[in-house]
Amino acid sequence: MIRASRLKALVLLLAVIGMSFTAAAAQAPSADLFMSDIRELAAFGDRGTGTPGCTAAAAFIRDRFTRLGLESIGSQQFAVPVIHHRESRLFLPDRQVNVAVQPVMLNAVAPQSIPAEGLQGSLVYVGNGELQHFNGKIVEGSIILMDIDSGKNWLHAASLGAAALVYLDRDTTPKM
Repeated sequence: MIRASRLKALVLLLAVIGMSFTAAAAQAPSADLFMSDIRELAAFGDRGTGTPGCTAAAAFIRDRFTRLGLESIGSQQFAVPVIHHRESRLFLPDRQVNVAVQPVMLNAVAPQSIPAEGLQGSLVYVGNGELQHFNGKIVEGSIILMDIDSGKNWLHAASLGAAALVYLDRDTTPKM
């Protein structure tokens, strides 16, 4: 059984905690402001290290922290290697299709090793890249088209001698 003095202390403690949550909720940014911030950050596009989007996002975050009233805001500069992607295009002459392609930073590996004169080869679609999807297809020297949610199946294309691998993102894959 709880004594009256302990019960009063417990009620007082719960009241203080309740007031703290109410005060914090009154000062907390609204869900609309949060979503506005997310939309603005997303509008910067690629925010990878060394990109204009990275610089813009850092400035936005610093400004947002300042507007929230944080007093001690700092940043640390340091040098890191950055891959600078130049334009790459996929051209299908028989269909007059010419589309831009970009490297994907999956596991931080996205080498751009296409020679200046370009790369030619047959296009071979292998779905999610499971080994059976390569059956009956000429892979050696070909450019493999593989669904982006294929895990480590790119290794099959590499071991079978593919000249290149292009991932297809149909905006239906789960984002990590």
